[in-house]
Amino acid sequence: MGSHLGVVAGVSFLLLGGCGSETLLAGEGREADVTIDAEARLDADGGMESDGAESAADDAGDACMPVAEICDGIDNDCDGAVDETFDFRSDLDHCGGCRVSCRDLPNAIASCAEGSCRIDACLRGWIDLNGYAPDGCEFEYECTPSATREHCDDGTCADAMDNDCDMRTDDTDPDCECGCVPEMCNYLDDDCDGLTDEDCPTGG
Repeated sequence: MGSHLGVVAGVSFLLLGGCGSETLLAGEGREADVTIDAEARLDADGGMESDGAESAADDAGDACMPVAEICDGIDNDCDGAVDETFDFRSDLDHCGGCRVSCRDLPNAIASCAEGSCRIDACLRGWIDLNGYAPDGCEFEYECTPSATREHCDDGTCADAMDNDCDMRTDDTDPDCECGCVPEMCNYLDDDCDGLTDEDCPTGG
């Protein structure tokens, strides 16, 4: 009777002491192999917890946890769509893609149109010489525009001034019938002001 209780106590001790394969004494001089599942473990109540319960817990941990959508290429709000609250065609902060900003172009007032940054105006003293919006108005040029375009009809193409601040003086306007250019001594009204060779010295 005492030997039987000793074996039971030994088995209980080894079961509580660890996992894996253990060799248990089954009476004096005899051995018995008892294998404990290495994938099982004791739960808080002293019972055994199986791999199935652990897998279920892992799956629950992988579930999408909805948060406010941000522009990062991830479905943050778990609705099956990515960055759906952002309009890449017109968003100043995400123009054409996440975090492509049109707000801080150097020396420029800009907008987002059709997914690209566009310079609407340059700050005074600067021009967009290369026509490349991402680097803003990159050329320093002291000029105050008095016209959006030099034109024959208002005389701005023949006043020896850069009225539209494009670094060109007295532009030739292709829409002008006469094609205004600065006056030359050629018996023609080159500058379209109704006078011919008015600036030329008189012969004598």
